[in-house]
Amino acid sequence: MSLPKDTRRKIIRYKNLGYSNIKIAKMVECNKSTVGRFIKKYDKTKSFDDIPKKGAPSKISEREKRIIERKEFNSKKEIQDFLENNFQTKVSLRTLDKYFTSNRDKKIIRKK
Repeated sequence: MSLPKDTRRKIIRYKNLGYSNIKIAKMVECNKSTVGRFIKKYDKTKSFDDIPKKGAPSKISEREKRIIERKEFNSKKEIQDFLENNFQTKVSLRTLDKYFTSNRDKKIIRKK
């Protein structure tokens, strides 16, 4: 759960006034570690906004995705072999399943 912006502003205001993290936590009614974490993030970014989370890098590059979307394949195994032979990209069938799940509107595999 993230802190509301007004609470974030209060934390920084109280910190600038010299209050300790424990005292600030009591005043804004949250955990002292939450206060410390937010102050650390604020010192780094100078922003009250949330920092976007980063996930693991995609196994399939954007270029490879575009090529897959333009070609017609009969199966996921055929796509897997195509990626390995043409781009030296090894992907599991599970990775391809995740890709297809997130791109349901795209007709990539030809219906027989």
